[in-house]
Amino acid sequence: MSSYRSALLGTAFLVLPTLSAAQRERAIPDSLTDREFWRIFTSMSEEGGTFPSENFVSNEKTYQYVIPTLQRTLTPGGVYLGVGPEQNFTYIVNLQPRLAVIFDIRRQNAMLHLMYKALFELSDSRASFVSRLFSRPLSRIATAATPAELFGALAAASVSDSAFDVNWSAIVRRLTVIHGFAMSGADIASMRRVFEAFREAGPGISYAYRLGGPPPTVTQWFVTYAQLQGLTNADSVNMAYLATEEHYRRLRALEGKNLVVPVVADFAGPKAIRAVGDYLKQRGAIVTAFYTSNVEQYLFSGGSNDPFYRNLEALPIDSTSRFIRSLPGNPGGGVTLPPFPMYLTTVRVQINDSSGVRSFIATGIDSTGKLVTTRGVITSPTFTVANTSAFISGIAPIGRALEAFANGQLKTYHELTVMTKTEDWKSP
Repeated sequence: MSSYRSALLGTAFLVLPTLSAAQRERAIPDSLTDREFWRIFTSMSEEGGTFPSENFVSNEKTYQYVIPTLQRTLTPGGVYLGVGPEQNFTYIVNLQPRLAVIFDIRRQNAMLHLMYKALFELSDSRASFVSRLFSRPLSRIATAATPAELFGALAAASVSDSAFDVNWSAIVRRLTVIHGFAMSGADIASMRRVFEAFREAGPGISYAYRLGGPPPTVTQWFVTYAQLQGLTNADSVNMAYLATEEHYRRLRALEGKNLVVPVVADFAGPKAIRAVGDYLKQRGAIVTAFYTSNVEQYLFSGGSNDPFYRNLEALPIDSTSRFIRSLPGNPGGGVTLPPFPMYLTTVRVQINDSSGVRSFIATGIDSTGKLVTTRGVITSPTFTVANTSAFISGIAPIGRALEAFANGQLKTYHELTVMTKTEDWKSP
């Protein structure tokens, strides 16, 4: 049976499917109606689950590195799948998929993306968008402003409760009246919690921010929203979604066409990924990129990745389809750092040299107030702040992973990391 499944996988993902007349009629349109958008969200979502962090913002520094390679190799006009908050926007504007679906086990993440959707539609420029997002009125900003200039102006602006109230009312009206989405009171309250976090933390909000307490000290492990938008790829080109007005307009257009759809999904759950796969197959669509962040790390630590890979078998892919992963490590020196609890609200990193051995210590306070310390050994001869990152980004063929899974060759997280490319991102 294993070899039979492997043979099927070895052929199915290498050839683009031929669309039947019925499929062409059901092909993904240039825009989704409000009813179809909401149907996908409500019918394909699973029950929400929990995660140790609220994940308001990404903590990945090298997520742009993989983009030029993906631009050169992916089949154009595919479907993008992702997880988590705003880093998905940068992938979307650069890979230009026909449709994007954002999964997350936390229902609050879906509310975050609905909040973003309303803000994009309400804001005709980057300056207008960040002004609304952070409840800080801005004077006129040049359309050619760099992210540093844009966020510099934002940092100098004062938070406005009245602007918050006006923008919050506009968000709710946009979603529930203009679009007619039947949002529950609990979902609206969850979205308000997110919007309040952006008001209170401002452009200094980071992955570690938790509403209800002071923002933690930003360390080399956690970058702010403003810093994330100023990062570059390996060729020192900023590809962030707020890098230029062109990028912003491209994303705003997709959001306005209802083509960025959040879905509540457990990667190992029984419904959501399979439902999206069936929807795409019926329309002759191909998943060309699936950004999984480091979710697979959690799945393996929980015992097994098998349910996730069985779900992946429901997705239509081709030979170019790629995972975009975030792996623990250091992109500059090839360092693999020991895993540390990702729920820490603050992290302090200390490097000690003793007899030629460099040790890694991460300490922090968990959500219960308990002090947590993780130690490990670093084998790299160099360790610099400039190269330090909690994660490094990489890509891997989805088809290869499915074939390895079918053959019983994907049983550990180490095996997954070995098949993931994480180096040599500069343009040839």
